[in-house]
Amino acid sequence: MRINKYIASCMNCSRRKAEQYVTDGRVFVNGKLVNSLSFVVGEDDKVIIDGKEIRPAENYVYVMLHKPKGYITACSDDKGRK
Repeated sequence: MRINKYIASCMNCSRRKAEQYVTDGRVFVNGKLVNSLSFVVGEDDKVIIDGKEIRPAENYVYVMLHKPKGYITACSDDKGRK
């Protein structure tokens, strides 16, 4: 996985913010400074930002919703449907 996507998923931030961490020189992978946005992180790599190790979330929450027949899913509808 690319470094910016990995950081964004671990820290709940945008990929643009994650790219900023890399370009500012705040990211180390396995003890080496990473300043390339094309760097690929492996499963066993240790990623450190500002002296703290980051890891992806281990538990995910899935939400399932029921949408009854005849209803649409939208914020607004110009036809007045449910």
